[in-house]
Amino acid sequence: MNLSEFSVKRPVTIFMLFLGVLLVGLVSLLRLPVELKPNIVYGDISIIVAVRGGMPPQEVEELVTRPIEEAVSTVSYLENIYSTSKAGESRVWLEFEPGTNMDFSALEVREKFSKIRDKLPREIEKPIIAQYKESDMPILLLAITGRGYTPEMLRKVVDEQIKESILRVEGVANVDVYGGRERKILVEVDKNKLYQYGVPMEYVVNALGANNLNLLAGDIERRKNKYLVRIMGEFKSLKDIEDIGITTMSQGSIIKLKEIAKVRDSFLEPTSYARTDIEPVVSIYIQKESTANTIRVVTDIEDEIRRLKKRLDRNIFIKATLNQSDAIKEAIKAVKTSLFYGAILAVIVLLLFLRDPRSTSIIAVTIPISVMATFIMMYLHKISINVMTLSGLALGIGMLVDNSIVVLDNIDKKKQRSGISPDKPDWKKKYTQAIVSGSSEVGLAILASTITTIIVFLPFIL
Repeated sequence: MNLSEFSVKRPVTIFMLFLGVLLVGLVSLLRLPVELKPNIVYGDISIIVAVRGGMPPQEVEELVTRPIEEAVSTVSYLENIYSTSKAGESRVWLEFEPGTNMDFSALEVREKFSKIRDKLPREIEKPIIAQYKESDMPILLLAITGRGYTPEMLRKVVDEQIKESILRVEGVANVDVYGGRERKILVEVDKNKLYQYGVPMEYVVNALGANNLNLLAGDIERRKNKYLVRIMGEFKSLKDIEDIGITTMSQGSIIKLKEIAKVRDSFLEPTSYARTDIEPVVSIYIQKESTANTIRVVTDIEDEIRRLKKRLDRNIFIKATLNQSDAIKEAIKAVKTSLFYGAILAVIVLLLFLRDPRSTSIIAVTIPISVMATFIMMYLHKISINVMTLSGLALGIGMLVDNSIVVLDNIDKKKQRSGISPDKPDWKKKYTQAIVSGSSEVGLAILASTITTIIVFLPFIL
C-alpha cells in the first residue's frame, strides 16, 4: 500500500495527522524568534577593560592589553588577535576558525583571562567578555534627560544605577555611555609645598593607593560562631582624603595631604557630547551578543527599564532614539504580507484557469498545512523567522502549487478516461482508483523535479 492509497483508504487518520501538524506548527510559530537576517555566528569574541583614572594609552598597552593578549593567545582554534589601547580603555578581539563552537571558546577565553585577572592594575573596572564585534551596530540607543538635572548629575545616575542593570540583561554584550562628565576626585599637589617639606611625589601616590581599600584582618572564633574582621579603609568623604598622613617630619609631626595639596570633588574634561532635540543629554549605546535575538534582547531591556523607572526620580526620563527591533518588525511584517498576498493570488489564478472550486480548495488547504510543517522543523533546528526563511517559504509554496497542479491534472485525466459518472453503481470505486493511480503515476516525476531544485541550493548548506 503506497502513500496515495493509504491516504484515500484512511481519511480519518490523515485528517488527524494534518490537524496535529497544524496545532504543533501553530505553537512552534508563536515560539520562533524573529530576526531581520539569519543569526550567524562570525566567530568573534571581544574583551573590553575600562581603566579608572585616565591611564594613558602607552601604560594601557603595557599593563593591560599585552598581558591579556599573552594569556588568550593559546586558546584553541584561534586565528587572529587584534587590539586597541586608548586612554582609560583596552579592547582585544579574537577571531576563531570557521565552525568553531563559540560557547566552548568563550568559556576557554574566560578561563585564560581569570588566570591573569589579579595581575592587572587595581584601577581596572569589571571586564566585559562577550561574543560580538566592536563594529556591530547598537540595537538600542537611549537618551537620558532630567528636569532640574545637569548632564553631570545624569551621568552619575546612569553609571551607578542604569548601566549595570542593563549589562545584566541576558544577551547584552556592551554598554557605552556618552555625554556628561565623569565625576572624579582631583588632588592638586602644590609643588612648592612638596619642596618645602621635602616630600617626594611618590609618597603622595603611594599613600592614596594604600589607604583607599578594605582588608581582611582575620577572624574571631567563638563556641558557636565565627566572626570575620575587616579593616574598612575606603574613602567616604573628601575629609577622609584630606586627613591622610603622607609622611612624618624629623620632629615626629605628621604631614597630612591637605597641607600640601587641595582635594576637590570635580569632573574630568569632557571627551564626548550627546544631544537630543538640541538639549544636552546622556546617551546609552547598547550592543548585543552575536548569537542573541535582537527583538528578545530589546524586549528584556525595555522590561528592565520599566523596573528602573520605579526606582528612579520621576523627573528623570528615558527615551529610545534608536530601536533596531522596530525596523526588524516592520521588515518582517512587509515580507509576511507579501507572502500572504502571493498565496491568495496563486489561489485566484488557479481558480481562473482550473475553473474547478473543489480542486482549487484542495490546493489552498495544502498551503497552510505545508507552511506549519515547515515551522515545526524551523523550531526544532532553532532557525529564526527572517527575510531569507520567509523567501524560502514563498519559493516552497510556489513549488507546492506547481506539483499540486500536476497531480490534479493527471487525476482529472484518469477520471475522464474511466468515464466516471454518479449514475453508475461502481463510480466510487472507480473514482478512488483514479485518484490513487493518477497521483502514483506522477509521484516519481514530482520527487525528481523537487530534488533537482533542492540540489541547486545545496552549496548554500556548505
